[in-house]
Amino acid sequence: MAYDRVETWHESQPEGVSEESLMAHAALYLAWLALRGMVVPGEDNAAVDADLAARRLTPLDWYWDRFANSFYPEDLTPAGQRFTESYYVTGYDADAGEADDLGPYFDDYSDAFPTGEMFDVAGDWDDFERLAPRIAARHAEFLAGELN
Repeated sequence: MAYDRVETWHESQPEGVSEESLMAHAALYLAWLALRGMVVPGEDNAAVDADLAARRLTPLDWYWDRFANSFYPEDLTPAGQRFTESYYVTGYDADAGEADDLGPYFDDYSDAFPTGEMFDVAGDWDDFERLAPRIAARHAEFLAGELN
């Protein structure tokens, strides 16, 4: 099962929001992980990953090219999985393939983009720069054992 899928967000989708915009939250998160080596590299993805690193693609465009509409544990390194399972989702049960709940990432995301509309975020580099310090701080907490 996936950590996140676009279908999960359809019920809460406001009128006129694209599927891409439904996944901006995932795109920004995964771009942060990818730029720190926590997304599994793949031969088929080398060019698009290089475009992300060089900022020739926005995080949202990269996400859509790389992951289409969902991401899974096997897309991440073990370190990426551990962080994701304490920050992005909580209580992830690998055997059942599901999480108990959304993790603190979604509170950080809402705080970074306080418009009240999760789907108003473009998933561009400005949005990335706005959110990245929050993810980095949580990752530091995670590494220090302060985020379970």
